[in-house]
Amino acid sequence: MTYSTTPLKGKSVRDLEFLTGHWKGMMGDDIVEEYWLPEMYSNKACVFRWIKKGMIYIYEIVSLVEREGEIHMLLRHFDKAFAAWEEKDNPRDFVVTELSEKEVVFIDTQNPDGGFLRYDASKKDTLEFFDHEPDGTINFILLFNKV
Repeated sequence: MTYSTTPLKGKSVRDLEFLTGHWKGMMGDDIVEEYWLPEMYSNKACVFRWIKKGMIYIYEIVSLVEREGEIHMLLRHFDKAFAAWEEKDNPRDFVVTELSEKEVVFIDTQNPDGGFLRYDASKKDTLEFFDHEPDGTINFILLFNKV
């Protein structure tokens, strides 16, 4: 399945409240965890951490913001020493292309033909994250359960 590559207009960060909460899962033997804060002043924030072999592997800091009628997901990766992967003034920038009551799809604004990121919360107390190729093929899935 493929998804739209056209930025969705006219939605609000409030429409992504289904992400809110503390979510924890496994990726093989590794622990993955996200904590999404409630929307406040048209902003929603998230912290992600990945624990590999009992040690921090990476962190991500995420911010959902409204800009020019679109919802953008700004993201920065950090290593275990908290050194950023991205340049200081150039976070990863994804934009919402599809949004329903329990699902959201993003594309990378710098590489709109490079694939999709998708969150699906349609199953009770479960949040699934999908990284898709442009043709819809799934690279990987993170399955989180509500804590």
